[in-house]
Amino acid sequence: MTHRTAPPALAVRILEALAESSERTHLLSDLEEGFTKRASRDSARRARRWYWRQVAILAPPLALSRLASVATSGALVLDARRATRSLRRSPAMTVAAVVTLGIGIAGPTAAYGVISAMFASLPVDDPDRVVAVELLDQESSQGFAAPWFVYESWAGSAGFQAIGAYKDDDEAVSGAGFAPARIQVAQITPGVLEALQVGPIFGRALDASDGQPESAPAALIAEQLWDEWFDRDPGALGEQLTVGGLPHTIVGVMPASFGFPRNERVWTPLRVDDDLVRVDVVARLNEDRSAPSVEVELSSTLERPVDVGIEWERTTVMVEEYVVAQHGRRTRTLLWGLNLLIGLLVVIAAANVSALFLARGRHPNR
Repeated sequence: MTHRTAPPALAVRILEALAESSERTHLLSDLEEGFTKRASRDSARRARRWYWRQVAILAPPLALSRLASVATSGALVLDARRATRSLRRSPAMTVAAVVTLGIGIAGPTAAYGVISAMFASLPVDDPDRVVAVELLDQESSQGFAAPWFVYESWAGSAGFQAIGAYKDDDEAVSGAGFAPARIQVAQITPGVLEALQVGPIFGRALDASDGQPESAPAALIAEQLWDEWFDRDPGALGEQLTVGGLPHTIVGVMPASFGFPRNERVWTPLRVDDDLVRVDVVARLNEDRSAPSVEVELSSTLERPVDVGIEWERTTVMVEEYVVAQHGRRTRTLLWGLNLLIGLLVVIAAANVSALFLARGRHPNR
């Protein structure tokens, strides 16, 4: 008998409890369909992780919607009218109740905004095909950046439509007509933009020749800098920027929505002169390949030279959806902490307002 993989039961029960009956079936059906596709394409573990992310994003608005629908029911409206007349006679109690409820509402709203930002998809086509590729220490379950020579061996994989390497850091950037500033700068190979399928809105992208030692250093700048520093003048192409003490020529302008990998605003060619330099890797999967199948392929062909500071006997390759790899593991503890905080704030707010009403009921003339 074939065992059918099902979504996490607890996650399903949470959505069943929060969703209105009119939308519950449709919502669960859509999520189950997405879960089934990911389980068949990737793995059950990745599909469950995806399902829990959807619950984390959907739970706050569903809970607020449920509270709103309950609050507008006939009995509660009548009770609210009575409470309003009572509260008019006690302004201090009214202020206390409003402040308490405001804190209880603001907490979940802020947490929902943080959670949504954490798991927002990359602003690219088919973002679920964009993956981070790194080495994994199976003993500690910690991923880490691969040495350059490992990245070069991955670049020939048939599992990727495109693959690129990058490093990022704060750099001092200066030029004619604007004050020097420290700006997030990423050094990238041309494959990064190919994997993300993003190009300049003006000028050209970086190409393989830009990464050669004999080539004049080139740079891409964000649209915001083009507007701020050059007033959107087409003559910005060819202007000089000094990045990290080295002169670079501006060759293109990237769209405002592009900030890869962490809100960068300047991109320069990645030049590596040491095969042991660690680099982060981003790739786009081929349509007919899944992350687990590529993991197996790369692990089986992984070069394992000695004396490079890596415990190869416990190291394998991990290919994971980019957003999850960059944010999911780092924020999982914070996410559960936020959920707990939301629950505590709501309970405290409800308890305090209830106490106010009880006190008012016991002493109606005060």
